[in-house]
Amino acid sequence: MKKLFYLYFTIIASTLSFGQADTIKVIYKDSLGNITNKENYYTKKEYSLFGKDYVYKIANYKLAILEKDIYTDDTLYIYQKAKVVDYHKNGVISEICHYEKNQIIDEIYSWYDNGQSQEIYSYVQDKKTLSQIKLISHFWDRNNKQLVVNGNGIYNYVDENNNFYETGEVKNFRKSGNWKLKTKEYSSEEKYDNGNLTWGTAIYSNDKTYEYKKIDTKPEPKKGMGDFYQYVGKKLKVNGDEYGKIIIQFVVNKNGEIIDVKILKGISPTINASAIQLLKEYGDWLPGTHRGKAVNIQFLLPITVKQQ
Repeated sequence: MKKLFYLYFTIIASTLSFGQADTIKVIYKDSLGNITNKENYYTKKEYSLFGKDYVYKIANYKLAILEKDIYTDDTLYIYQKAKVVDYHKNGVISEICHYEKNQIIDEIYSWYDNGQSQEIYSYVQDKKTLSQIKLISHFWDRNNKQLVVNGNGIYNYVDENNNFYETGEVKNFRKSGNWKLKTKEYSSEEKYDNGNLTWGTAIYSNDKTYEYKKIDTKPEPKKGMGDFYQYVGKKLKVNGDEYGKIIIQFVVNKNGEIIDVKILKGISPTINASAIQLLKEYGDWLPGTHRGKAVNIQFLLPITVKQQ
């Protein structure tokens, strides 16, 4: 999310020739996330055998429009190794990035809906704050004028159709000084020091104002993950030789409540049910936030049951 320049634009298209894929499974869901049929679906995931660099391709559709292709080696641990291709509504590629061990690696390329280059950027973790810092290598506006060159310049992205803009100075690949951002949901002003957010304030459409020092925070149990795992370790009902790994998917809503609990990988019906019951009984969590405001966030929770 450092070192790729103009030569790469002449060869990037060659990386998009993925070849043929054989469909092995299609899942249709309605707008509430419930399984439905192909006549009534809101979202669709199409799983295909792919081969070559990745084993699987997962095509993600919303209202019959392809939004994203994920090329991965594992349909459960999708981002252990994956290539993600996002699309504009007109079918033009909007962004390509690569993942390893659930982390974005290498530089990310993005394009406008007319196929014109928009941005090249990457991410690096700050050693002191452990936060992810965006490194902006190059940026072009919609008139194909390059505003950020080799990590320096003025970033000025405007999307009039979606009532969105973001603007600020880039120094040595990092956000610097005062930045402004406007979306349909909020407008914000932020201050950066060498890429690190030091202060931010956002005014949402309901006129509520939030101050923050992190753009996103993850949900967590009020007493911490350590206390939660101790609780599960003491209370989880295990019979005989039941051991392995359970993966639970759930949503921590903006009130800190656990909702939409599902078992993605289980051990047995009994131990799966016990894990779900403990998750619900443990109590509310601290909700995750986005620019100061509590939001619903999906969470994947692995629980390992070891053989005694």
